[in-house]
Amino acid sequence: MTMLWRRRGEVLVKDRAVFVESAFTSLVASMYPVFKTCDDKSAFDWGNNVRSFVSDIPGSYVEVLDPYVDYNHKEAVVEAYMEPVVQSMPWILKRYMAPNVAKNISTTAYGWARTGGLYQNTRAGDCGPCAAKFLEMHTHGLHEEMSTVIDQDVDRFREKYAMDCYEEFVGKENVANK
Repeated sequence: MTMLWRRRGEVLVKDRAVFVESAFTSLVASMYPVFKTCDDKSAFDWGNNVRSFVSDIPGSYVEVLDPYVDYNHKEAVVEAYMEPVVQSMPWILKRYMAPNVAKNISTTAYGWARTGGLYQNTRAGDCGPCAAKFLEMHTHGLHEEMSTVIDQDVDRFREKYAMDCYEEFVGKENVANK
């Protein structure tokens, strides 16, 4: 995701969007049971790790690009995954943003939905390339095109991302040797 941010970051900044790494959602989910029972949610200490992820995110909606709905077919299961994020994010932002920004942030839970009609990845090992490509396509407004992806396209995505990773990390002397 870091490589994708470096490649497409200007589009994300323009659209005021963000990719959230799974480490962030795992951290929020692990702290959520305590947060949920906390009386003063605005003073809840999410710790330094959460602080390092927070930036200026004015949105209040999460779009889930799920490339394997059959695996997570029950909405209740997905709701259980999403609840910690959509309930906590407004409070995290309000807690750690600059005061002049925080005063305008609502603590209403974010909305969320799974985007329908996407390519369904049923092959092992393709979830990373599919996720990265869906995020990349989403940043460029290619929503309808996500439903036209086929297995052969995913094979090319995997090859392209492997080459991009090689070029980004191995092929660049200053990156490989740090």
